[in-house]
Amino acid sequence: LKRGRKPSEDSNSIHIKEDKTRFTKGFDRILIIYEQVLEKSLAKPLVVVSITLVLAALAVLAFYNLPKGILPETEPTAVEYRINLPGNTSLLTARESAASLVQLINSSVGAENVLAMGGYTDQTNLARVAKEGLNKFTIRVPISNPEQLERTDNLVNSYISERNGWTMESLGGGNIFSTFFGQSDAPVLFRFVGMDRTFSEKGAVALDDFLLSNGIESGIRKQYPEAVKTYQIRFNNSQLLRYGLTEQSVTEFLESRARGSFVTEWNREDESIAIRLFSSSVREFDPTTVNLTVNGRNIPISEVAEINLADEPEQLERIDQTPVLSYFSNITLTDWWWNKDKISELIRDFTRQTGLQVRIGGSALQVDSLLRDMMTLLGISLILIYIILSVQYESLKYPALILFAIPFAWIGSLIMLVLVDNSLNTLSFMGILILTGIAVNDAILKVDFMRRYLEETGDVGQAIRMAGKHRFRPVVMTTLTTILGLIPMLIPYGDGYEFRFALAAALIGGMITSTLLTLFVVPVLFQFTHRNYVPTQIESFENSKIVSD
Repeated sequence: LKRGRKPSEDSNSIHIKEDKTRFTKGFDRILIIYEQVLEKSLAKPLVVVSITLVLAALAVLAFYNLPKGILPETEPTAVEYRINLPGNTSLLTARESAASLVQLINSSVGAENVLAMGGYTDQTNLARVAKEGLNKFTIRVPISNPEQLERTDNLVNSYISERNGWTMESLGGGNIFSTFFGQSDAPVLFRFVGMDRTFSEKGAVALDDFLLSNGIESGIRKQYPEAVKTYQIRFNNSQLLRYGLTEQSVTEFLESRARGSFVTEWNREDESIAIRLFSSSVREFDPTTVNLTVNGRNIPISEVAEINLADEPEQLERIDQTPVLSYFSNITLTDWWWNKDKISELIRDFTRQTGLQVRIGGSALQVDSLLRDMMTLLGISLILIYIILSVQYESLKYPALILFAIPFAWIGSLIMLVLVDNSLNTLSFMGILILTGIAVNDAILKVDFMRRYLEETGDVGQAIRMAGKHRFRPVVMTTLTTILGLIPMLIPYGDGYEFRFALAAALIGGMITSTLLTLFVVPVLFQFTHRNYVPTQIESFENSKIVSD
Protein backbone atom coordinates (compact mmCIF):
# COMPACT_ATOMS: atom_id res chain seq x y z
CA LEU A 1 0.00 0.00 0.00
CA LYS A 2 2.88 2.33 0.72
CA ARG A 3 4.21 1.69 -2.78
CA GLY A 4 0.86 2.58 -4.28
CA ARG A 5 -0.34 -1.00 -4.94
CA LYS A 6 -3.97 -1.84 -4.56
CA PRO A 7 -4.91 -4.84 -2.47
CA SER A 8 -6.61 -6.46 -5.46
CA GLU A 9 -3.47 -6.10 -7.56
CA ASP A 10 -1.29 -7.46 -4.74
CA SER A 11 -3.49 -10.49 -4.23
CA ASN A 12 -3.61 -11.08 -7.99
CA SER A 13 0.20 -11.09 -8.19
CA ILE A 14 0.36 -13.67 -5.37
CA HIS A 15 -2.15 -15.84 -7.21
CA ILE A 16 -0.02 -15.81 -10.37
CA LYS A 17 3.14 -16.72 -8.45
CA GLU A 18 1.54 -19.81 -6.87
CA ASP A 19 -0.10 -21.08 -10.07
CA LYS A 20 1.04 -24.66 -10.88
CA THR A 21 0.50 -27.02 -13.78
CA ARG A 22 -1.39 -30.27 -13.38
CA PHE A 23 1.86 -32.18 -13.72
CA THR A 24 3.45 -30.18 -10.90
CA LYS A 25 0.39 -30.61 -8.69
CA GLY A 26 0.40 -34.34 -9.36
CA PHE A 27 4.08 -34.52 -8.54
CA ASP A 28 3.45 -32.67 -5.29
CA ARG A 29 0.75 -35.16 -4.30
CA ILE A 30 3.13 -38.04 -5.06
CA LEU A 31 5.80 -36.31 -2.95
CA ILE A 32 3.38 -36.07 -0.02
CA ILE A 33 2.60 -39.78 -0.33
CA TYR A 34 6.33 -40.58 -0.52
CA GLU A 35 7.03 -38.59 2.64
CA GLN A 36 4.30 -40.47 4.49
CA VAL A 37 5.59 -43.86 3.32
CA LEU A 38 9.18 -42.85 4.13
CA GLU A 39 8.13 -41.97 7.70
CA LYS A 40 6.59 -45.43 8.10
CA SER A 41 9.69 -47.05 6.58
CA LEU A 42 11.96 -45.28 9.05
CA ALA A 43 9.67 -46.27 11.91
CA LYS A 44 9.54 -49.94 10.79
CA PRO A 45 12.82 -50.68 8.98
CA LEU A 46 12.40 -54.45 9.26
CA VAL A 47 9.47 -54.29 6.86
CA VAL A 48 11.61 -52.56 4.23
CA VAL A 49 14.47 -55.00 4.75
CA SER A 50 12.09 -57.96 4.50
CA ILE A 51 10.61 -56.72 1.23
CA THR A 52 14.11 -56.19 -0.16
CA LEU A 53 15.19 -59.70 0.82
CA VAL A 54 12.09 -61.19 -0.81
CA LEU A 55 12.85 -59.34 -4.05
CA ALA A 56 16.47 -60.48 -3.85
CA ALA A 57 15.34 -64.10 -3.42
CA LEU A 58 13.04 -63.76 -6.44
CA ALA A 59 15.95 -62.33 -8.44
CA VAL A 60 18.20 -65.27 -7.51
CA LEU A 61 15.43 -67.70 -8.47
CA ALA A 62 14.98 -65.83 -11.75
CA PHE A 63 18.73 -66.02 -12.46
CA TYR A 64 18.79 -69.80 -12.15
CA ASN A 65 15.55 -70.35 -14.08
CA LEU A 66 16.10 -67.87 -16.90
CA PRO A 67 17.02 -69.42 -20.26
CA LYS A 68 20.65 -68.68 -20.95
CA GLY A 69 22.30 -68.25 -24.30
CA ILE A 70 24.88 -66.28 -26.19
CA LEU A 71 22.31 -64.40 -28.29
CA PRO A 72 18.58 -63.67 -27.80
CA GLU A 73 16.12 -66.08 -29.33
CA THR A 74 14.56 -64.56 -32.44
CA GLU A 75 11.20 -65.37 -33.97
CA PRO A 76 12.11 -67.14 -37.21
CA THR A 77 10.68 -65.84 -40.44
CA ALA A 78 11.94 -68.97 -42.14
CA VAL A 79 12.92 -72.51 -41.20
CA GLU A 80 15.86 -74.43 -42.60
CA TYR A 81 16.53 -78.14 -42.92
CA ARG A 82 19.73 -79.86 -43.94
CA ILE A 83 18.97 -83.09 -45.80
CA ASN A 84 21.68 -85.76 -45.90
CA LEU A 85 21.39 -88.45 -48.56
CA PRO A 86 23.46 -91.66 -48.56
CA GLY A 87 27.14 -90.88 -48.95
CA ASN A 88 27.49 -92.30 -52.47
CA THR A 89 24.69 -90.17 -53.88
CA SER A 90 25.69 -88.05 -56.85
CA LEU A 91 25.04 -84.33 -57.17
CA LEU A 92 22.52 -84.98 -59.95
CA THR A 93 20.45 -87.28 -57.72
CA ALA A 94 20.61 -84.78 -54.85
CA ARG A 95 19.36 -82.05 -57.16
CA GLU A 96 16.39 -84.15 -58.32
CA SER A 97 15.53 -85.05 -54.70
CA ALA A 98 15.64 -81.39 -53.66
CA ALA A 99 13.35 -80.39 -56.53
CA SER A 100 10.87 -83.11 -55.53
CA LEU A 101 10.81 -81.95 -51.89
CA VAL A 102 10.42 -78.29 -52.89
CA GLN A 103 7.45 -79.16 -55.08
CA LEU A 104 5.86 -81.12 -52.23
CA ILE A 105 6.27 -78.20 -49.80
CA ASN A 106 4.81 -75.73 -52.30
CA SER A 107 1.75 -77.86 -52.91
CA SER A 108 1.10 -79.02 -49.33
CA VAL A 109 2.07 -76.06 -47.17
CA GLY A 110 1.49 -73.23 -49.60
CA ALA A 111 4.90 -71.69 -48.96
CA GLU A 112 6.42 -69.56 -51.69
CA ASN A 113 10.02 -68.78 -52.61
CA VAL A 114 11.31 -72.04 -51.13
CA LEU A 115 15.08 -72.13 -51.60
CA ALA A 116 17.13 -75.31 -52.06
CA MET A 117 20.93 -75.23 -52.09
CA GLY A 118 23.26 -78.19 -52.52
CA GLY A 119 26.83 -79.09 -53.37
CA TYR A 120 29.60 -76.71 -52.40
CA THR A 121 29.49 -72.92 -52.19
CA ASP A 122 32.20 -70.30 -52.46
CA GLN A 123 31.86 -69.44 -48.76
CA THR A 124 35.13 -69.56 -46.82
CA ASN A 125 33.38 -69.94 -43.47
CA LEU A 126 34.62 -73.19 -41.91
CA ALA A 127 31.25 -73.78 -40.28
CA ARG A 128 29.65 -73.83 -43.74
CA VAL A 129 32.30 -75.97 -45.41
CA ALA A 130 31.91 -78.68 -42.77
CA LYS A 131 28.20 -78.95 -43.56
CA GLU A 132 28.44 -79.13 -47.36
CA GLY A 133 28.75 -82.05 -49.76
CA LEU A 134 27.58 -83.50 -53.04
CA ASN A 135 25.02 -85.63 -51.20
CA LYS A 136 23.63 -82.80 -49.08
CA PHE A 137 21.25 -79.95 -49.68
CA THR A 138 19.57 -77.31 -47.55
CA ILE A 139 15.90 -76.35 -47.78
CA ARG A 140 14.85 -72.88 -46.59
CA VAL A 141 11.10 -72.37 -46.23
CA PRO A 142 9.63 -68.89 -45.50
CA ILE A 143 7.23 -69.01 -42.54
CA SER A 144 4.42 -66.55 -41.85
CA ASN A 145 2.83 -68.07 -38.72
CA PRO A 146 3.41 -70.81 -36.13
CA GLU A 147 0.81 -73.11 -37.74
CA GLN A 148 2.66 -73.06 -41.04
CA LEU A 149 5.89 -73.84 -39.19
CA GLU A 150 4.32 -76.89 -37.54
CA ARG A 151 2.85 -78.19 -40.81
CA THR A 152 6.18 -77.76 -42.59
CA ASP A 153 8.07 -79.55 -39.84
CA ASN A 154 5.66 -82.50 -39.85
CA LEU A 155 5.76 -82.74 -43.64
CA VAL A 156 9.57 -82.77 -43.89
CA ASN A 157 9.93 -85.28 -41.05
CA SER A 158 7.39 -87.60 -42.67
CA TYR A 159 9.09 -87.25 -46.07
CA ILE A 160 12.52 -88.13 -44.68
CA SER A 161 11.32 -91.05 -42.56
CA GLU A 162 9.90 -92.77 -45.66
CA ARG A 163 13.32 -92.87 -47.37
CA ASN A 164 15.96 -95.33 -46.30
CA GLY A 165 19.35 -93.86 -45.51
CA TRP A 166 18.14 -90.24 -45.47
CA THR A 167 18.67 -88.07 -42.41
CA MET A 168 17.50 -84.58 -41.60
CA GLU A 169 18.81 -81.86 -39.31
CA SER A 170 16.64 -78.91 -38.37
CA LEU A 171 18.58 -75.65 -38.46
CA GLY A 172 15.78 -73.46 -37.08
CA GLY A 173 15.42 -69.94 -38.38
CA GLY A 174 18.88 -68.68 -37.54
CA ASN A 175 19.71 -65.11 -36.58
CA ILE A 176 21.64 -62.24 -38.07
CA PHE A 177 24.94 -63.50 -36.65
CA SER A 178 24.66 -67.03 -38.07
CA THR A 179 25.89 -65.76 -41.43
CA PHE A 180 29.25 -64.96 -39.86
CA PHE A 181 29.55 -67.56 -37.10
CA GLY A 182 27.49 -70.43 -38.46
CA GLN A 183 25.02 -72.45 -36.42
CA SER A 184 25.87 -72.93 -32.76
CA ASP A 185 26.78 -76.31 -31.33
CA ALA A 186 24.55 -78.47 -29.18
CA PRO A 187 24.55 -77.57 -25.46
CA VAL A 188 26.91 -80.42 -24.51
CA LEU A 189 29.09 -82.53 -26.81
CA PHE A 190 31.39 -85.41 -25.91
CA ARG A 191 34.41 -85.79 -28.18
CA PHE A 192 36.37 -89.04 -28.06
CA VAL A 193 40.01 -88.60 -29.02
CA GLY A 194 41.86 -91.38 -30.81
CA MET A 195 42.72 -92.97 -34.13
CA ASP A 196 40.66 -96.15 -33.55
CA ARG A 197 37.05 -95.24 -34.35
CA THR A 198 35.76 -98.67 -33.36
CA PHE A 199 37.28 -98.30 -29.91
CA SER A 200 35.78 -94.80 -29.62
CA GLU A 201 32.32 -96.09 -30.58
CA LYS A 202 32.53 -98.77 -27.88
CA GLY A 203 33.74 -96.13 -25.44
CA ALA A 204 30.70 -93.96 -26.22
CA VAL A 205 28.35 -96.80 -25.26
CA ALA A 206 30.33 -97.40 -22.07
CA LEU A 207 30.26 -93.68 -21.20
CA ASP A 208 26.48 -93.53 -21.65
CA ASP A 209 26.05 -96.46 -19.24
CA PHE A 210 28.58 -94.96 -16.81
CA LEU A 211 26.80 -91.59 -16.67
CA LEU A 212 23.38 -93.25 -16.35
CA SER A 213 24.59 -95.35 -13.41
CA ASN A 214 25.61 -92.09 -11.69
CA GLY A 215 22.28 -90.34 -12.24
CA ILE A 216 23.07 -88.43 -15.47
CA GLU A 217 20.86 -89.27 -18.46
CA SER A 218 23.09 -88.33 -21.37
CA GLY A 219 21.45 -90.19 -24.28
CA ILE A 220 24.57 -89.68 -26.40
CA ARG A 221 24.40 -90.23 -30.15
CA LYS A 222 26.75 -89.55 -33.03
CA GLN A 223 26.94 -86.00 -34.29
CA TYR A 224 27.65 -87.23 -37.82
CA PRO A 225 26.01 -90.66 -38.20
CA GLU A 226 26.07 -90.58 -42.01
CA ALA A 227 28.12 -93.38 -43.54
CA VAL A 228 29.40 -94.00 -47.06
CA LYS A 229 29.36 -97.35 -48.83
CA THR A 230 32.97 -97.97 -49.78
CA TYR A 231 34.98 -100.75 -51.36
CA GLN A 232 38.10 -101.70 -49.49
CA ILE A 233 40.77 -103.06 -51.85
CA ARG A 234 43.62 -105.32 -50.72
CA PHE A 235 46.08 -105.97 -53.54
CA ASN A 236 47.88 -109.26 -54.19
CA ASN A 237 51.43 -108.15 -54.92
CA SER A 238 52.52 -111.45 -56.44
CA GLN A 239 49.63 -111.41 -58.91
CA LEU A 240 50.29 -107.78 -59.80
CA LEU A 241 53.91 -108.65 -60.54
CA ARG A 242 52.82 -111.65 -62.61
CA TYR A 243 50.60 -109.55 -64.88
CA GLY A 244 52.90 -106.54 -64.92
CA LEU A 245 50.47 -104.25 -63.16
CA THR A 246 50.89 -101.66 -60.45
CA GLU A 247 48.56 -100.53 -57.69
CA GLN A 248 48.38 -97.06 -59.19
CA SER A 249 47.35 -98.31 -62.66
CA VAL A 250 44.58 -100.49 -61.21
CA THR A 251 43.37 -97.63 -58.98
CA GLU A 252 43.26 -95.18 -61.88
CA PHE A 253 41.33 -97.69 -63.97
CA LEU A 254 38.72 -98.20 -61.26
CA GLU A 255 38.46 -94.46 -60.72
CA SER A 256 37.80 -93.85 -64.42
CA ARG A 257 35.04 -96.46 -64.38
CA ALA A 258 33.45 -95.03 -61.23
CA ARG A 259 33.84 -91.28 -61.84
CA GLY A 260 34.16 -91.20 -65.60
CA SER A 261 37.14 -90.97 -67.90
CA PHE A 262 39.29 -87.90 -67.47
CA VAL A 263 39.09 -85.65 -70.56
CA THR A 264 40.61 -82.29 -69.66
CA GLU A 265 40.66 -79.56 -67.01
CA TRP A 266 38.81 -76.28 -66.81
CA ASN A 267 40.90 -73.57 -65.18
CA ARG A 268 38.96 -70.72 -63.55
CA GLU A 269 41.18 -68.17 -61.82
CA ASP A 270 42.99 -70.20 -59.14
CA GLU A 271 40.63 -73.20 -59.37
CA SER A 272 41.11 -76.30 -61.53
CA ILE A 273 38.02 -78.40 -62.33
CA ALA A 274 38.35 -81.86 -63.88
CA ILE A 275 36.12 -82.67 -66.87
CA ARG A 276 35.15 -86.34 -67.03
CA LEU A 277 33.16 -88.41 -69.50
CA PHE A 278 30.72 -91.01 -68.23
CA SER A 279 27.64 -92.84 -69.43
CA SER A 280 24.28 -91.62 -68.12
CA SER A 281 22.84 -95.12 -68.49
CA VAL A 282 25.16 -96.53 -65.84
CA ARG A 283 23.89 -95.35 -62.47
CA GLU A 284 25.67 -97.90 -60.25
CA PHE A 285 29.18 -99.28 -60.37
CA ASP A 286 30.30 -102.61 -58.89
CA PRO A 287 34.10 -103.01 -59.01
CA THR A 288 33.90 -106.74 -58.24
CA THR A 289 32.49 -107.39 -61.73
CA VAL A 290 35.16 -105.39 -63.59
CA ASN A 291 37.62 -107.09 -65.93
CA LEU A 292 41.09 -105.73 -66.58
CA THR A 293 42.53 -105.81 -70.11
CA VAL A 294 46.17 -106.90 -70.00
CA ASN A 295 48.00 -107.76 -73.25
CA GLY A 296 44.74 -108.54 -74.99
CA ARG A 297 43.45 -110.71 -72.16
CA ASN A 298 40.47 -109.97 -69.91
CA ILE A 299 41.45 -110.65 -66.32
CA PRO A 300 38.88 -110.46 -63.50
CA ILE A 301 39.96 -107.95 -60.93
CA SER A 302 39.55 -110.61 -58.27
CA GLU A 303 42.72 -112.16 -59.68
CA VAL A 304 44.87 -109.27 -58.47
CA ALA A 305 42.90 -107.80 -55.55
CA GLU A 306 40.40 -108.67 -52.85
CA ILE A 307 37.46 -106.22 -52.74
CA ASN A 308 35.06 -105.99 -49.79
CA LEU A 309 32.09 -103.68 -49.25
CA ALA A 310 32.24 -101.67 -46.01
CA ASP A 311 30.74 -98.61 -44.34
CA GLU A 312 33.00 -95.65 -43.68
CA PRO A 313 32.10 -92.36 -41.96
CA GLU A 314 31.16 -89.66 -44.40
CA GLN A 315 32.88 -86.95 -42.37
CA LEU A 316 36.14 -87.24 -40.47
CA GLU A 317 36.59 -84.80 -37.58
CA ARG A 318 39.78 -83.23 -36.33
CA ILE A 319 40.36 -80.69 -33.57
CA ASP A 320 43.85 -79.19 -33.45
CA GLN A 321 44.96 -81.88 -35.92
CA THR A 322 43.72 -84.59 -33.52
CA PRO A 323 41.16 -87.15 -34.78
CA VAL A 324 37.98 -87.07 -32.71
CA LEU A 325 34.55 -88.67 -32.80
CA SER A 326 31.80 -86.33 -31.58
CA TYR A 327 28.57 -87.32 -29.87
CA PHE A 328 25.48 -85.25 -29.10
CA SER A 329 23.85 -85.55 -25.69
CA ASN A 330 20.47 -84.79 -24.16
CA ILE A 331 22.09 -82.66 -21.44
CA THR A 332 20.53 -79.22 -21.64
CA LEU A 333 22.05 -75.90 -20.68
CA THR A 334 20.11 -75.94 -17.40
CA ASP A 335 21.32 -79.48 -16.59
CA TRP A 336 24.90 -78.42 -17.27
CA TRP A 337 24.53 -75.30 -15.11
CA TRP A 338 23.45 -77.33 -12.09
CA ASN A 339 25.61 -80.44 -12.64
CA LYS A 340 28.72 -79.23 -14.47
CA ASP A 341 31.09 -80.07 -11.62
CA LYS A 342 29.61 -83.54 -11.23
CA ILE A 343 29.70 -84.26 -14.98
CA SER A 344 33.28 -83.04 -15.30
CA GLU A 345 34.36 -85.21 -12.39
CA LEU A 346 32.58 -88.25 -13.87
CA ILE A 347 34.36 -87.72 -17.20
CA ARG A 348 37.72 -87.60 -15.40
CA ASP A 349 36.87 -90.84 -13.55
CA PHE A 350 35.83 -92.49 -16.83
CA THR A 351 39.13 -91.47 -18.46
CA ARG A 352 41.15 -92.88 -15.55
CA GLN A 353 39.24 -96.18 -15.67
CA THR A 354 39.24 -96.75 -19.44
CA GLY A 355 42.22 -94.76 -20.70
CA LEU A 356 39.98 -93.17 -23.35
CA GLN A 357 40.36 -89.42 -23.56
CA VAL A 358 37.03 -87.56 -23.65
CA ARG A 359 36.68 -83.83 -24.21
CA ILE A 360 33.57 -81.85 -23.32
CA GLY A 361 32.38 -79.18 -25.73
CA GLY A 362 29.24 -77.40 -26.88
CA SER A 363 27.45 -74.10 -26.46
CA ALA A 364 26.80 -74.69 -22.74
CA LEU A 365 30.49 -74.22 -22.03
CA GLN A 366 30.52 -71.04 -24.10
CA VAL A 367 27.55 -69.61 -22.17
CA ASP A 368 29.14 -70.60 -18.87
CA SER A 369 32.37 -68.85 -19.88
CA LEU A 370 30.40 -65.80 -21.02
CA LEU A 371 28.61 -65.48 -17.67
CA ARG A 372 31.86 -65.85 -15.76
CA ASP A 373 33.53 -63.16 -17.87
CA MET A 374 30.58 -60.81 -17.43
CA MET A 375 30.60 -61.34 -13.66
CA THR A 376 34.30 -60.55 -13.62
CA LEU A 377 33.61 -57.30 -15.46
CA LEU A 378 30.85 -56.45 -12.98
CA GLY A 379 33.27 -56.99 -10.11
CA ILE A 380 35.87 -54.74 -11.72
CA SER A 381 33.21 -52.05 -12.26
CA LEU A 382 32.20 -52.19 -8.60
CA ILE A 383 35.80 -51.85 -7.46
CA LEU A 384 36.46 -48.87 -9.72
CA ILE A 385 33.28 -47.08 -8.65
CA TYR A 386 34.05 -47.70 -4.98
CA ILE A 387 37.59 -46.32 -5.33
CA ILE A 388 36.37 -43.16 -7.07
CA LEU A 389 33.64 -42.51 -4.49
CA SER A 390 36.01 -43.19 -1.58
CA VAL A 391 38.43 -40.59 -2.88
CA GLN A 392 35.59 -38.11 -3.39
CA TYR A 393 33.99 -38.52 0.05
CA GLU A 394 37.21 -39.34 1.92
CA SER A 395 35.23 -42.06 3.61
CA LEU A 396 34.57 -45.79 3.21
CA LYS A 397 31.06 -45.70 4.67
CA TYR A 398 29.25 -43.46 2.22
CA PRO A 399 30.54 -45.21 -0.94
CA ALA A 400 29.36 -48.51 0.53
CA LEU A 401 25.87 -47.07 0.99
CA ILE A 402 25.88 -45.81 -2.59
CA LEU A 403 26.97 -49.18 -3.99
CA PHE A 404 23.89 -50.80 -2.44
CA ALA A 405 21.92 -49.33 -5.35
CA ILE A 406 23.71 -51.55 -7.86
CA PRO A 407 22.34 -54.90 -6.57
CA PHE A 408 18.92 -53.20 -6.47
CA ALA A 409 19.29 -52.62 -10.22
CA TRP A 410 20.28 -56.23 -10.85
CA ILE A 411 17.17 -57.39 -9.01
CA GLY A 412 14.89 -55.44 -11.34
CA SER A 413 16.72 -56.55 -14.49
CA LEU A 414 16.41 -60.25 -13.69
CA ILE A 415 12.75 -59.99 -12.65
CA MET A 416 11.92 -57.95 -15.77
CA LEU A 417 13.57 -60.55 -18.05
CA VAL A 418 11.32 -63.20 -16.51
CA LEU A 419 8.20 -61.06 -16.90
CA VAL A 420 8.86 -60.36 -20.60
CA ASP A 421 9.84 -64.02 -21.23
CA ASN A 422 13.36 -63.19 -22.39
CA SER A 423 16.69 -64.88 -21.74
CA LEU A 424 19.95 -64.04 -20.03
CA ASN A 425 22.26 -63.42 -22.96
CA THR A 426 25.02 -61.13 -24.13
CA LEU A 427 22.67 -58.19 -24.79
CA SER A 428 20.74 -58.43 -21.52
CA PHE A 429 23.96 -58.91 -19.58
CA MET A 430 25.33 -55.82 -21.32
CA GLY A 431 22.30 -53.92 -20.03
CA ILE A 432 23.05 -55.13 -16.49
CA LEU A 433 26.65 -54.02 -16.92
CA ILE A 434 25.54 -50.56 -18.09
CA LEU A 435 23.25 -50.29 -15.06
CA THR A 436 26.28 -50.55 -12.82
CA GLY A 437 27.18 -47.00 -13.80
CA ILE A 438 23.65 -45.61 -14.10
CA ALA A 439 22.14 -46.94 -10.89
CA VAL A 440 24.59 -45.18 -8.60
CA ASN A 441 23.47 -41.73 -9.82
CA ASP A 442 20.27 -41.70 -7.77
CA ALA A 443 22.03 -43.10 -4.73
CA ILE A 444 24.74 -40.43 -4.98
CA LEU A 445 22.06 -37.71 -4.91
CA LYS A 446 20.36 -39.22 -1.86
CA VAL A 447 23.46 -40.01 0.17
CA ASP A 448 25.24 -36.75 -0.66
CA PHE A 449 22.30 -34.57 0.41
CA MET A 450 21.62 -36.65 3.53
CA ARG A 451 25.27 -36.23 4.47
CA ARG A 452 25.13 -32.46 3.90
CA TYR A 453 21.89 -31.97 5.84
CA LEU A 454 23.27 -34.12 8.64
CA GLU A 455 26.34 -31.90 8.94
CA GLU A 456 24.09 -28.80 9.00
CA THR A 457 21.39 -30.01 11.40
CA GLY A 458 23.04 -32.78 13.39
CA ASP A 459 19.69 -34.65 13.32
CA VAL A 460 19.72 -37.93 11.35
CA GLY A 461 15.95 -38.13 10.99
CA GLN A 462 15.62 -34.53 9.83
CA ALA A 463 18.50 -34.97 7.36
CA ILE A 464 16.78 -38.00 5.83
CA ARG A 465 13.43 -36.19 5.57
CA MET A 466 14.93 -33.07 4.02
CA ALA A 467 16.92 -35.11 1.48
CA GLY A 468 13.82 -37.11 0.62
CA LYS A 469 11.78 -33.94 0.11
CA HIS A 470 14.30 -31.97 -1.94
CA ARG A 471 15.83 -34.81 -3.96
CA PHE A 472 12.63 -36.72 -4.78
CA ARG A 473 11.87 -34.79 -7.96
CA PRO A 474 15.42 -35.02 -9.49
CA VAL A 475 15.67 -38.73 -8.73
CA VAL A 476 12.27 -39.61 -10.18
CA MET A 477 12.62 -37.35 -13.22
CA THR A 478 16.02 -38.85 -14.07
CA THR A 479 14.54 -42.33 -13.97
CA LEU A 480 11.43 -41.37 -15.95
CA THR A 481 13.39 -39.70 -18.74
CA THR A 482 15.71 -42.71 -19.02
CA ILE A 483 12.81 -45.18 -19.15
CA LEU A 484 10.87 -43.10 -21.67
CA GLY A 485 13.95 -42.93 -23.86
CA LEU A 486 14.27 -46.74 -23.78
CA ILE A 487 10.61 -47.57 -24.45
CA PRO A 488 10.95 -47.24 -28.28
CA MET A 489 13.52 -50.03 -28.14
CA LEU A 490 10.78 -52.36 -26.84
CA ILE A 491 8.61 -51.83 -29.92
CA PRO A 492 8.69 -54.98 -32.13
CA TYR A 493 9.56 -53.10 -35.30
CA GLY A 494 12.18 -53.99 -37.87
CA ASP A 495 14.56 -56.91 -38.22
CA GLY A 496 16.53 -57.93 -35.18
CA TYR A 497 14.37 -56.03 -32.71
CA GLU A 498 14.90 -58.90 -30.24
CA PHE A 499 18.43 -57.65 -29.68
CA ARG A 500 17.22 -54.15 -28.83
CA PHE A 501 14.43 -55.61 -26.71
CA ALA A 502 16.79 -57.67 -24.52
CA LEU A 503 19.01 -54.66 -23.81
CA ALA A 504 16.11 -52.26 -23.12
CA ALA A 505 14.20 -54.73 -20.90
CA ALA A 506 17.23 -55.22 -18.66
CA LEU A 507 17.83 -51.47 -18.38
CA ILE A 508 14.19 -50.54 -17.70
CA GLY A 509 13.69 -53.22 -15.05
CA GLY A 510 16.89 -52.22 -13.31
CA MET A 511 16.05 -48.52 -13.33
CA ILE A 512 12.62 -49.11 -11.80
CA THR A 513 13.78 -51.22 -8.84
CA SER A 514 16.95 -49.19 -8.35
CA THR A 515 14.94 -45.98 -7.99
CA LEU A 516 12.26 -47.47 -5.74
CA LEU A 517 14.69 -49.21 -3.44
CA THR A 518 17.02 -46.19 -3.38
CA LEU A 519 14.16 -43.97 -2.23
CA PHE A 520 13.33 -46.25 0.71
CA VAL A 521 16.15 -48.70 1.47
CA VAL A 522 19.08 -46.27 1.30
CA PRO A 523 17.46 -43.90 3.88
CA VAL A 524 16.83 -46.88 6.16
CA LEU A 525 20.47 -47.97 5.82
CA PHE A 526 21.64 -44.40 6.38
CA GLN A 527 19.59 -44.24 9.57
CA PHE A 528 21.01 -47.58 10.74
CA THR A 529 24.64 -46.64 10.09
CA HIS A 530 24.19 -43.28 11.90
CA ARG A 531 22.13 -44.55 14.83
CA ASN A 532 24.91 -43.59 17.26
CA TYR A 533 25.83 -40.37 15.49
CA VAL A 534 26.95 -37.53 17.76
CA PRO A 535 27.43 -34.02 16.26
CA THR A 536 30.83 -32.44 16.67
CA GLN A 537 31.32 -29.29 18.76
CA ILE A 538 31.77 -27.16 15.69
CA GLU A 539 28.56 -28.44 14.22
CA SER A 540 26.73 -27.88 17.52
CA PHE A 541 28.07 -24.31 17.69
CA GLU A 542 27.03 -23.58 14.11
CA ASN A 543 23.56 -25.02 14.78
CA SER A 544 23.14 -22.90 17.92
CA LYS A 545 24.30 -19.86 15.99
CA ILE A 546 21.76 -20.52 13.29
CA VAL A 547 19.01 -20.87 15.89
CA SER A 548 20.04 -17.67 17.70
CA ASP A 549 20.18 -15.79 14.41
